[in-house]
Amino acid sequence: MKALVVKAKVSVTPMGLGHRTSYVRYLVIKERDNLAIGIFDGAIVAFFDFFLDRGDCVALGEVEVPNELVEKATALAVAKKNMQESIDIFEKIIESM
Repeated sequence: MKALVVKAKVSVTPMGLGHRTSYVRYLVIKERDNLAIGIFDGAIVAFFDFFLDRGDCVALGEVEVPNELVEKATALAVAKKNMQESIDIFEKIIESM
């Protein structure tokens, strides 16, 4: 499946280390609701609705991505979205202690 390789600015504030800005490269699959796949702080991230028109995003080119990777990233993004929809339940459990 074709993916657009983009470089986007990411701002983070690690605990006690102050603010830092870095750039992350993502594979963006337009046919999958702008599914973005990237590596950030040593972890795979995957989410839908990557905003390609943001000002700090630079398109680097197109690549072919194995279907297996796209399927795994889609499953990760769906699981994350489902957990996010349950954030109220999670917060109640955490706050109960």
